[in-house]
Amino acid sequence: MVDDTSLDWSIDPPCKGVSVKGNMYWIAHWNNRPDIFIQSFDFSTETFKIVCDLPFKCGVLDTAALSIFRGDRLSLLHQSGETMKIEVWITNKLNDEVVSWTKYLDVTSLDLPMLHIDQDLAHPSYFIDKNDSIMVSCEKQTQDETDDDVSVSVYEISKDGMVKKQVDAGRCDLRSNDRPFVCGYVYVPSLVPVPE
Repeated sequence: MVDDTSLDWSIDPPCKGVSVKGNMYWIAHWNNRPDIFIQSFDFSTETFKIVCDLPFKCGVLDTAALSIFRGDRLSLLHQSGETMKIEVWITNKLNDEVVSWTKYLDVTSLDLPMLHIDQDLAHPSYFIDKNDSIMVSCEKQTQDETDDDVSVSVYEISKDGMVKKQVDAGRCDLRSNDRPFVCGYVYVPSLVPVPE
């Protein structure tokens, strides 16, 4: 049974949840004020809980995406809509009483792609590989005289800001009624049993 906590917060529809150690986590915001925070759902107690605030102010043009870091911590990617700078923050272990953030990567380059352009498109999915490169997939809207498409691109961005690789994974027509909603998730295997 879900607790009777007032649900005066929301999750943006294109924002993806992350599962870590049997709990779900989302980036959420209050319905009546601009504060953004991490919200969780504990399946064992069937309760929602505010985990912590974001470690930065998120502007209207900014991108924030949540992921898993090394299997037992949260990772948060922030891209400034003005400077294109990318920061990646990680939490301490989630079983600690107080969850805090540490800046893990700070990537600045003139070549960085904009990872989230339109609120109707999905937020990017990403993970940090063993070499500290950011592996990210995102949707981009391409508009020219002949088409109005959405393309899905996968980038490998090194910690020094170089786009080491870009792969175009496909396109679909925005005008089509059967346009697929592209949604990517990062999966980390776990031996933690699901509570009965």
